[in-house]
Amino acid sequence: MSSKKSFLILLLVTLALYCSNALAVAPLGPPTANLEKGKYSLGLDYTYSEMAMKFRNGNSPGGGPPFDMDFKNNAIYTTLSRGFGQNWEIFFRGGVGSTRGTDNIGSTVAHIYDAYKGYSLGFGTKWNFCRPNENLKIGGMFQILWTKVETYAKLAGNKWRTDTDYTEMQLAFGPEYKIKENITLFGGGFANIIRGKMSAKQRNATGRIFYDVKGDSEIGGYIGSRIIINENTSFAVEWQNAKSMNVLGLNLTFLLN
Repeated sequence: MSSKKSFLILLLVTLALYCSNALAVAPLGPPTANLEKGKYSLGLDYTYSEMAMKFRNGNSPGGGPPFDMDFKNNAIYTTLSRGFGQNWEIFFRGGVGSTRGTDNIGSTVAHIYDAYKGYSLGFGTKWNFCRPNENLKIGGMFQILWTKVETYAKLAGNKWRTDTDYTEMQLAFGPEYKIKENITLFGGGFANIIRGKMSAKQRNATGRIFYDVKGDSEIGGYIGSRIIINENTSFAVEWQNAKSMNVLGLNLTFLLN
């Protein structure tokens, strides 16, 4: 095994050991299909993301004020993909991560939310619309993730437990261009839609407060590069950006057959 490949595996395994809960944006990768028919690949993905989410329509006995929350997240995903032709592939992924959220509900003092339990599961597809020349492909991808997170929070001296369930859908469109035999550039525009529910319960108290959850950024763009290490291994890096979201993603993919 080459020293470069060993370093990349060690990096992603270290990140995986660091992460333990989940509330994060998944990587997109190239918006094009790159697996031949009947081929499988296994990917290890890491993302660091900063994002804002809106909590609205608080209701329960006692009600709840609307608020926004900023999150910083680390996440690791495992992705299994299969090619169904030169222009179409499907993938399934699952992940865990670490999350920290802050807000300023009713105060200029930020409150801290630390996730202690959570996970994400999802699937997606990629397809190629056209190939103008041997170095350029234009395609699109769609993925959906279901995430569940449980956290403890301290607000105004009171301890709360929160449970959040949300669905994230991403749709991306763009090119992948080969600049060298083993290096490509990719990117394009994307839509990122987050919808869900959050409930909060004060410790040693009765009743719960419920909120609708919505992502603050829905339209953005991204850019990345993929490096072919050898015929069975590739490494990719990407950056996603929207009004209230920034995501750095790393990927290491192994061809299984």
